[in-house]
Amino acid sequence: MHRVAPLIRYLALVQTGLGFAMPIVADEADWCEFGLVDFWAGLTEEAWAHFASDENFGKEYGGIRALHGRSQSQWVAKHVHSAGGGQFPYGITGMSPPSRLAERIVDAGSSASQRLRRYAERFAHFFTQGFFVRKCFEALHSELKPEHAGFRRAAATLFSEYRAVHGIEAPTLVEYVYDEMCLELDVEAVACFFGWCGLLQLTPTQRAKLSQLKASGRILEKGRRGGKACKAGGRGGEEEGPNGRRSTSPN
Repeated sequence: MHRVAPLIRYLALVQTGLGFAMPIVADEADWCEFGLVDFWAGLTEEAWAHFASDENFGKEYGGIRALHGRSQSQWVAKHVHSAGGGQFPYGITGMSPPSRLAERIVDAGSSASQRLRRYAERFAHFFTQGFFVRKCFEALHSELKPEHAGFRRAAATLFSEYRAVHGIEAPTLVEYVYDEMCLELDVEAVACFFGWCGLLQLTPTQRAKLSQLKASGRILEKGRRGGKACKAGGRGGEEEGPNGRRSTSPN
């Protein structure tokens, strides 16, 4: 139960402050404040570096080995507490029910909104291209979870269009984003594909790359069509005889 109050406030922050849809809806009428503290104000930057590491993604504090190799005091920047009915951010009370926190977050000029910016930035870290692309693709493409079933088929359908539009030679998505041994993932290629699908925002460089590929794809397509027309014109009035062989009839 000691995790309920912080979780509800964090959900309110993410949903209201970032407009991020979560599978859990915050109970904005909840008055419980037990255990509510500004934890990022209390932890060091070095501690955040371990939480932010991709090898620790999805782990709880108890599962991060690096945080247990030294005294816990090494990770504490300052002592924060929940005196006065919970302080989130630290030093500010009166954030119950969570709807009040949501109101403060919406007010960009409020002290609470400014001081909780760190939470938004750190949440966003896990959705940067350098972190998100590999984790997302590998997790979905593995289809290990029931809810991920069907991703490969859907991705293959999208890739067939992506391939046609951009003149890509690789026949499959796997061959496009992996090396010949299927060991090294081309994160940039996945990012461009995801961006084209609308899953993330492309950088100016990536947008330029896709535009260039698209232009090249059009040139290749025109070349193919021209080649087919030449072949058709070359056959002229060919007719298939009864023996299956083609004979040319005069025009």
